[in-house]
Amino acid sequence: MLAWSFLGRLVALLALARGSGRRRVPDDGRGALQDGASGSRLYVDQHGPADAPILLLTHGWGMDHTFWDAARQDLGKRFRLVMWDLPGLGKSKAPKGDAISLAGFAKDLGGLLETLEAVWKRRER
Repeated sequence: MLAWSFLGRLVALLALARGSGRRRVPDDGRGALQDGASGSRLYVDQHGPADAPILLLTHGWGMDHTFWDAARQDLGKRFRLVMWDLPGLGKSKAPKGDAISLAGFAKDLGGLLETLEAVWKRRER
């Protein structure tokens, strides 16, 4: 399990990249850090039209927001894609003095959903 935690990303990326035939678009660094509900600092990246329906994309363990590169290319013109890094992964920072946990991930996801819901409600007015 420990080896998969560290090397699983490489295996998954190799398996996913093989059949796509498309070029990887480099991370343009447009994302920003924001406070997470668990005390973490979350890296959140957004692409697509501001007035389009929002899709929140969450990666798995050992990955980061760049995992969704193909989705960004395919869906970024029709949807507002919100991709974030789980605490302690990618560009996000884990909470200080607190262990990374599934409960913390859920808390941060809930906070992010509340933020997106508020943005959506403001748009509907």
